[in-house]
Amino acid sequence: LPPAEADGNRFSYHRLADGFARLDLRTGQVSLCGLRSSGWACQAAPDDRAAFEAEISRLQADNVALKKALLDRGLPLPSGIKPDVPATTGEAGRTTESEFDRALGFIERAWRRLIEMIEGQSGAPGKT
Repeated sequence: LPPAEADGNRFSYHRLADGFARLDLRTGQVSLCGLRSSGWACQAAPDDRAAFEAEISRLQADNVALKKALLDRGLPLPSGIKPDVPATTGEAGRTTESEFDRALGFIERAWRRLIEMIEGQSGAPGKT
């Protein structure tokens, strides 16, 4: 059994004006619980997040298709709208040198900052 079920703490309850919200700590499902004519009952709350994410994905795909259609017909995109840039890769999906150089530069800067932070915390000689 998963730990939440093994110790009997699978659900978390939160008081509402007309009952309780029950959170399943294993699945994340939220249910609304209240007193009904047949006794206490819980009903799964609708999960709008999945619907919102699906709609966002659909709109993003439509946006890409519309931009491509405009550009394929030689029409300019509206002011302030940039075309979708495909991932920059070299032959056979390899990273280009400019991407590698940018990544290497980032790593070098991060390394220097880390060393500076360590020196600043350790009271290294020469630091006051």
